[in-house]
Amino acid sequence: MYVIGTAGHVDHGKSTLIKNLTSIDPDRLAEEKKREMTLDLGFAWFNSKNKYPIGVVDVPGHEDLVDNMLKGVYAIDLGLLVVSSVESVKQQTVEHLEILKMSNIQKIILVLTKKDLVPEDILNKHLLESRKLLTDHNINDFQHICVNSNNSNDIDNLKNLIYSELNTIVRPNISNSSRMYVDRVFHKKGYGTIATGTLLNGIFKINDEIYIDGKLKSKIRTMQSYDTDIDEAVSRSRLAINLNSINLDEIKKGSVLTDNNYKILQNSVILKIQLSSSYKKPLKHNSEVQIFIGSSQAKCRLIFNNVNELKSGESIFALAKLDNNIHFQTYDTVILRSSGETIAGGVVLSPGESIKVFKSDKFLKYLNFIFNKDIKNSLLNLLSVKKILDFKEIRYYLNLDIYSSEKNINDLNTNKVVIALKTSAGNYSLIDKKWHQNKLKKLLIILKNYHELFPLRKGINKNEVAQKLYPNLEYKISGLLIDNFLKTKYIDRVDDIVFLSGFVNTEESIPSEIKNIINKLNLSSEIIVDHSAIDNEVLSYLINHSHLIKLSKTIFVTKIWFGISKEIILKHFEHNDKLDIQNTKTLLNVSRKLTVAFLEKLDLDNITRRVENYRVLIK
Repeated sequence: MYVIGTAGHVDHGKSTLIKNLTSIDPDRLAEEKKREMTLDLGFAWFNSKNKYPIGVVDVPGHEDLVDNMLKGVYAIDLGLLVVSSVESVKQQTVEHLEILKMSNIQKIILVLTKKDLVPEDILNKHLLESRKLLTDHNINDFQHICVNSNNSNDIDNLKNLIYSELNTIVRPNISNSSRMYVDRVFHKKGYGTIATGTLLNGIFKINDEIYIDGKLKSKIRTMQSYDTDIDEAVSRSRLAINLNSINLDEIKKGSVLTDNNYKILQNSVILKIQLSSSYKKPLKHNSEVQIFIGSSQAKCRLIFNNVNELKSGESIFALAKLDNNIHFQTYDTVILRSSGETIAGGVVLSPGESIKVFKSDKFLKYLNFIFNKDIKNSLLNLLSVKKILDFKEIRYYLNLDIYSSEKNINDLNTNKVVIALKTSAGNYSLIDKKWHQNKLKKLLIILKNYHELFPLRKGINKNEVAQKLYPNLEYKISGLLIDNFLKTKYIDRVDDIVFLSGFVNTEESIPSEIKNIINKLNLSSEIIVDHSAIDNEVLSYLINHSHLIKLSKTIFVTKIWFGISKEIILKHFEHNDKLDIQNTKTLLNVSRKLTVAFLEKLDLDNITRRVENYRVLIK
């Protein structure tokens, strides 16, 4: 599917040309017919030789309506620069050509209209002037044609030229997520809200769930493309979509329809902009301008990365701080206007960042790579800034389809220049290798200090390690990163306890004073141990190594007594199905308080289970 569009000065014959090219009058408004001037975007189409429709966007040519013109050219593949053979190049011819160039329109056909109204020498003179306009703007690869719009042979020749040029267009592989800027909204009786636009990429189907500006959820009830009901729409189709359960005041021109709600609207964006050669004033750092992306516009403040002003024809990276949220994707084209003039064009390179990040050397390297479409180096340098990126973020920043994203991740991981962690089915987190290695060094220091401070402990709980190393990451990811450390020779783990591989915590390595305590416990005839006289670290060690058995917060017993008592209870169950507190107290010959604590410990260890006022053995 392709969409073409007109551009040119007012009254140079754009709408008449389209009417004869398509047999459709693009001027739909009563005011347009009354004034015989295009005021808003018009739409039409004609069929190619292969019978597929080619959409046509007609734009207003008046200087006061350039904002509307901009909201029509963003989606076209080929531009028809229309120049009257009677008047030749005029003010809006120049501005519209600059907009076509800034919008990165792949192909331009120069169309001189009204050739029947001038003698041949004037026609040739004005053709030469028009061709010079394009070459002066460094546009050399273009075709031209002179037509009488009411002559069918001329129209057929123009159609053939359009077919030929469209066949040379190659579109880049970009994100396969679906999106459509809205350029018209209206209510149709019996249907409800209708939104029209050009599907930029992806596919829309009947009954698909879609999002309006990433916030309102709706469903595609019906679709038309070029007055034909369809069940499925492909990229570059002109569409009229009937939206389910959406009121007219909930959607507007400039809204975007998408198949997901992941970071759809943003209030800052990073651009590479070039000042128009016809704009002779310098553009200063911190200037306020109007920004146009797709069919959206907003006021913004421009922050330059390393200069105070931009002069005619110069380019620079700029951070645009917007006064309201709009939609964009990496590599979308951008137009900047100020005081009724088109002053610059550019391309989206990144969602907005803090001024500190934007002006950093690392991020500047990333911007250079992404501008030159060096994807692997873009990803590497973005990782050096972000440290960790999941699969969604990679696709979002680089505007890649799923296949290209996976291929680049696999290539980098295979070459061992990054670390790729598979976090779930179809999802990855990509880790900056240098950052990961620095985290390992930090962990080694943490564990070394911990072992020195707490020599009687096995190590640190994995959750605690994750919080120390990655306080801002969700545990699902930080846990995987720590698991990755365990693949090295430096770190080990038992259950959820992490420790240095060389650290040995055995009874042979403990201090002699603790050995003496253990010996006293083993020789003691006392059942309950006075834990208040034991240091907390030593107490934890004795409990963790089962030299002491903790029955409750206040009751600690020797492991010998606990083991003997457990055997007595197990023997009881060899001949009995139940055991109550009184029986236990009699069997063990201890106080009721100790009996209750002992039974609760057996329950906790899954040896017994309480049923009403007695215990049964868990088999």
